[in-house]
Amino acid sequence: YLLFHARDELVGPEEERSEDASRTRTLGVRWSASAGAVDWRVEAAYQSGEIRFRTTDPVGWTDYDDVGAYLMAARFGVRPVDALSVSLWYDRLSGDDDPGDDEYGVFDTLFATNHKFYGYMDLFLDIPRHTARRGLQDGAVKLSYVLGPHGTLGAALHGFRVASAWGLSSGRIGEELDLSYRWSQVDGVSVAAGLSYFLAGAAWSDPAGLGRGDDDQLWGHVMLDVTF
Repeated sequence: YLLFHARDELVGPEEERSEDASRTRTLGVRWSASAGAVDWRVEAAYQSGEIRFRTTDPVGWTDYDDVGAYLMAARFGVRPVDALSVSLWYDRLSGDDDPGDDEYGVFDTLFATNHKFYGYMDLFLDIPRHTARRGLQDGAVKLSYVLGPHGTLGAALHGFRVASAWGLSSGRIGEELDLSYRWSQVDGVSVAAGLSYFLAGAAWSDPAGLGRGDDDQLWGHVMLDVTF
């Protein structure tokens, strides 16, 4: 696949506007296959282009940085019995190794459904902003178990780290555990409930890292889905 993305900033005072804040190209390949009870997927992508940022003193824009960023992803799944599936998962989104130079190494997920990939707590919806331009590594184990004709139980454990740990004592962002249950009696209608816990690591709380607080987080939800 090949994606072109152009971003303009046309709000605010005249000196804060730009018709060409960024121009990027994303070239990627994706391969998925299965054999019996085993399936797998691998993906790689590279971003290039130009990007610049707003400044406050003086108000305006920086010179352009050259974009050079990548994504690598792999998934391996197995279904030992019909009701159970187990997946091993690793994603790496590059980060910026030297924010002071004129090269920008942070992979932008653009309009991705990050909720689907990086945990139900939505800690990384806006990458690179939510990772402070340090990129992201996500190693995960995911399980799904069918409970009878109407219910499905799910569990996922994520281990998050930054991709670029310059200036940090640790690159560990933290771990997230997601538990979920979905029940459906009627086609097109389902009820889902879930509970998630995030154990914060040093890179999550370090002001030089993500700087997003010291506390662990607990989150739960109940949801009704109707499709038509």
